Amino acid sequence: MPPLRPFRWLPYDRRRHAVNAEARDNETTTTLCDEKLTIPATPATREEWCWPTCSACDAAWRAVEGIPPFPRRPTTTSRTASTAGTRRNAHASVRGNVAVKHRSGTSVEAAMSEV
Repeated sequence: MPPLRPFRWLPYDRRRHAVNAEARDNETTTTLCDEKLTIPATPATREEWCWPTCSACDAAWRAVEGIPPFPRRPTTTSRTASTAGTRRNAHASVRGNVAVKHRSGTSVEAAMSEV
């Protein structure tokens, strides 16, 4: 049975790259960003899975899957428009960051990569 998705993620050269889902151990393949690599026979380490995603592979993967590019721009909905301006403005004024409100009522601002 073929894989559900045409690509899978694989840590390589300090980034997580997208490779053909059907590529097997010790097989040479090309990532979506055109890097040639050999699929390792040993599983990636926990640390390697924490490497950042290759932005070129991510963009190509999203185009194939029909997923909008990341980061997405905030959209205005009727709920957002009707809430207090301070919350809406916090999102709009900080590019690349997101305001997270804890149930205790405290707000924390974090980079999108940390959320």
